[in-house]
Amino acid sequence: MLDLKTAGESHGMGIIALIQGLPAGFLVDKERIENELMRRRAGKGRSDRMKIERDEVEILAGVYKGKSTGAPIAILIKNTEHEKWKEFFEGKKTDEQLERYVCRPGHADYAGAVKFNHYSVRPVLERASARHTVAYVAAGAVFKAVLEQFGIFCGSFLTSMGRIKFTVPEKITFRDIENVWNNEMPVFRVDEVAKAEAEINQAKNLGTTLGGSACFCAFGVPPGLGSYADYSSRLDYSLGGLMMSIPSVKAVVIGRGLEAAEKNGFEVLDEFELSEDYVKRTTNFAGGIEGGVSNGEVIYGQVYFKPIPTQENPLKGYNLKENSIEKAFYERSDTFVGEAICVIAESMLAYAILKELLKKFGGDSKEDIRASYESYLKRIKWRRAEVLHW
Repeated sequence: MLDLKTAGESHGMGIIALIQGLPAGFLVDKERIENELMRRRAGKGRSDRMKIERDEVEILAGVYKGKSTGAPIAILIKNTEHEKWKEFFEGKKTDEQLERYVCRPGHADYAGAVKFNHYSVRPVLERASARHTVAYVAAGAVFKAVLEQFGIFCGSFLTSMGRIKFTVPEKITFRDIENVWNNEMPVFRVDEVAKAEAEINQAKNLGTTLGGSACFCAFGVPPGLGSYADYSSRLDYSLGGLMMSIPSVKAVVIGRGLEAAEKNGFEVLDEFELSEDYVKRTTNFAGGIEGGVSNGEVIYGQVYFKPIPTQENPLKGYNLKENSIEKAFYERSDTFVGEAICVIAESMLAYAILKELLKKFGGDSKEDIRASYESYLKRIKWRRAEVLHW
């Protein structure tokens, strides 16, 4: 069973991604991991912290001559600013400013401090920080590379930011999505970038932050991944939970779920047709998943994320130490994290799909899995869906 665990704090020595259950023989490319982490750092609304921090990657275990061995894979993403915090973390240096006692609205500060009986919010914010998602992205780089060996490609793009709804074409290929990431923002209309920049600048002037939404999608997923036999085996159960684990994400939609709730069945149920003796659908409102099982169409959906809680113009927070209401603290933060959410969502999508693919076609090596996979494809009447119908 493929499994991902993470460890580490925002200003600790580093963040670790521990991958268990990946069979032997798959490429684990350090350069690709670093490139994905670079994508996560980029973005119009990102803070100067992204320029200061560098994601130094070290593969600690589970890889021999660039390929997985079948043993657990450990990837360390070093925190390059740790030396400045080391003495504080070790208790050799006391700094009330670094300790932090005021709980921010919208953050895990208060709930975490109460749950674990912390007198300071520092232990909470260090782990609840979105910094730990570097582990998701590092592992996601490995997962996506494995899926590509089976003709499955994961992508993403922004669909909204604050009050702005970005234009999305009716038909989208994976190449279109690759090209979107060559733009200044991962949106299809380059003329909409200027509106987005103006929105970000306005938020910066107000000392506040912005939320938005992003589409995640996977091309080339065969029918039959996941199961309706048990709730925990459903692909959408796994996918929804993983997407909700991304900091700031407050809602997940598979396919056109929001629109479907307002329409008649004949408007949103995806009818079948035969094309050259292959089964396909005339539409894809379901987002490639029916009954918890992939149906052979493009898998897609959206995540909706709230504005991040650390604001330059802080709101009222709760002081644990003084039992008082006062303005929350401000540390360097981003105004908009949409591009990072896109990359993280791709990683979670790849994790959910690969977990089910290995469960269905599992073996101890790449060759075993490929033989099982190709045998399955010969049995079913399916042709890869090349277009996402928005």
